[in-house]
Amino acid sequence: MRRSMHVCRRGLISFDAKYLSEKPKLALDEKANINFPVVAAYFTEIYLDHLSTITFRTYDVLKDYPFTPKVAEELRFLESVIKRVENISAFDTSFVLIATWNNVKPSFNPYNTATFQLIIISSGEQTISFTIYGHNLMQWTTDKERIPLWIGHADIDRDIYSHIYSFSKNALQRDRYRKQEESVGFFLKI
Repeated sequence: MRRSMHVCRRGLISFDAKYLSEKPKLALDEKANINFPVVAAYFTEIYLDHLSTITFRTYDVLKDYPFTPKVAEELRFLESVIKRVENISAFDTSFVLIATWNNVKPSFNPYNTATFQLIIISSGEQTISFTIYGHNLMQWTTDKERIPLWIGHADIDRDIYSHIYSFSKNALQRDRYRKQEESVGFFLKI
């Protein structure tokens, strides 16, 4: 059981303590060399300027209920996304954290910005994290094939899951890979 969550400037959420590494490192086995409980939307060295913001909000059924109509609608939407992606008939939220990195810049290209969200949502029995890359909000680019950017999750026993494009420039501009009639942008369950 986790006691606390920390939204990190570097595009990740850590559990139980702040994660202090500046940027991800690639191990010899091509996995991220991380032995700390984290979930990463875009873990890299991030610069902030006067237009950049990092915000988060949480909703806890035990502390915040009854919810405002706006919050209740947002939770119903998140639950519907989970039911569709997981192909389940019910998901009742007990806790959610929504972190937003707005207009942030990577060290490998401090001239382009990106905006993305990492959501951790739990029913008490099942916890899911997913990332939202808003359409045309992911402006990071580079000429380098290998970059210090990791997408995935890890625990104290090291890397558990790395997205296939971690450490690759293919991880950039994730918002342009998919476009459907009802949604624009990109959703990644991690």
